[in-house]
Amino acid sequence: MTRRAWIVLIATLVAYVAWAAVRIRQPLIYHQESAAAQYGKHALSFRWHGLAKTRGLLLDTSGPDLGRYGRYQDHLFPDHPPLPGLMLAGLFAVFGADDWVIRLHGHLFALGCIVLLFLLARRWYDGTTAMVAAPLFAALPMFAYFSASVFHQVPTLFFILAGLLAYACGRTALVLLCQFLACCMDWPGYYLGLVLFLYAGLVERKWRRALLFPALNVAIFGLFLLHMIAADPSGDASLRQLWKAWSLHTSLPSLADYLRGEAHEIGVYFTLPALAVALGWVVTRLRAREPGDAWVLCLPALALDEICFPHYCSKHDFLTYFL
Repeated sequence: MTRRAWIVLIATLVAYVAWAAVRIRQPLIYHQESAAAQYGKHALSFRWHGLAKTRGLLLDTSGPDLGRYGRYQDHLFPDHPPLPGLMLAGLFAVFGADDWVIRLHGHLFALGCIVLLFLLARRWYDGTTAMVAAPLFAALPMFAYFSASVFHQVPTLFFILAGLLAYACGRTALVLLCQFLACCMDWPGYYLGLVLFLYAGLVERKWRRALLFPALNVAIFGLFLLHMIAADPSGDASLRQLWKAWSLHTSLPSLADYLRGEAHEIGVYFTLPALAVALGWVVTRLRAREPGDAWVLCLPALALDEICFPHYCSKHDFLTYFL
């Protein structure tokens, strides 16, 4: 890597750290950072009750006294995988339970994402592309804002990018590990398997390898279901809650609500100029034949939340985060 590339990457990281330092000590903002606060609550449950009572799943309770909840297993929270909460519990054990620790978790993964995006662009294209892509990526409002405020998104993105880079480097075992960890962070991590399936099958024509990735997705989700059953073998509250969340998020909102949510994402967080540049660049790549072009055309699979969970998209602004 050239000296200029190192300077651009380091300057981008320093600029992100400077931006992050402005607000890292401030209290979490009501509603806007409610997801971060929610994971703080889950992490405290891990700290208070340990794996013996939480069974390694998120527990939707408050306070160290489970006695007032009766059968506390009915409050297991399967709406998201538990790994981010477990990681935050570890940070709380080291630094204490504070709002800035929650933000620190997001910012550390965000810095890792910037480095991985730089390396990916360099691998798929060249150093010049990487030097342009990394600063633009770090400055996007969707990335800069939600990496700190929506706790579980940024570690998921980190392992998605790590998996893509590992595949580009021919490290199959590392790809599978990154896919597993991405799925354990949040549901959009499963889209990494779809992107890899599309690329291996449609571009490389290696269908046996391609089928490995959706098969791993099925196996990981199966393990999650078995985990829920083992955590509460005498009841089915967790399974019913998971089905309730799935049914709600996949229901159809009004068209006006859906379009309003989409316009809000594009106009406020992703910004119209950035979207126009991105779409224009994709159009120019349709006639090109560089190694990264096929990857770029597979990446829209990362935004399947917009189609699969329309009700969820109409209520939240961060579903295009991964795209």
